[in-house]
Amino acid sequence: MLLQTAWYIPCLLIGVLIGLKAVRRLNEQRFKRFALGFILISGGWLLIQSLF
Repeated sequence: MLLQTAWYIPCLLIGVLIGLKAVRRLNEQRFKRFALGFILISGGWLLIQSLF
């Protein structure tokens, strides 16, 4: 499970960086909220997966 988590974190970071670039280009409040929500949900899911 630890190995899977170690592989998932860099992918998540790359996704966040791409998301931030997209947010800067679009600069829409709705998209920012959606991106933030998606990051929080995926982060919470990762935490749950690492606990169980």
